[in-house]
Amino acid sequence: VTVSHPLYREVIEWDEYTGHLEAPETVNVAARVSGFIEEAHFQEGSIVNKDNVLFVIDDRQFKADLNSKVADVAKAQSQADLALIHLKRFDKVHQTRAISEEDYDTAKASYDQCLSVLAAAKAAAEVSRLNLEWTRVVAPISGRVSRMEVTPGNLVNGGVGQATLLTTIVSIDPMYCY
Repeated sequence: VTVSHPLYREVIEWDEYTGHLEAPETVNVAARVSGFIEEAHFQEGSIVNKDNVLFVIDDRQFKADLNSKVADVAKAQSQADLALIHLKRFDKVHQTRAISEEDYDTAKASYDQCLSVLAAAKAAAEVSRLNLEWTRVVAPISGRVSRMEVTPGNLVNGGVGQATLLTTIVSIDPMYCY
């Protein structure tokens, strides 16, 4: 009978499973404003960092709109200043009862109305500033960028529900295995 002595060695246990890798974050990058794509600042399949500029949309109309809204704010501010001056004058005269209550109330209402117009003009200017800012499409997360769905020279639609898909970014660190 042949006999052999047992061998002592380290054994690595392993199993085989099926699965797939998936990124925890995936972002569809879409246009927020409409216009022509002027530039694309990435290569398909490359790694991009958060806040990198990916696309540049023609911003000339948005600059002009912002300038118009800033002028509207200045106009509304000057009208509010003038209405305040009239109200202060009427207030002095009102205390001596030299003007009617109606004239004083009209001056006060005119000033309040000018303040409302000023607030609306400031809000419109802020919307225009945001639209101008959105002409630079930036990466919302760091990760690997997919292919360009739209190349420079094409017209894209912006807005909710109708925005043109520009590209997709998936995070690469960490990755989950399912």
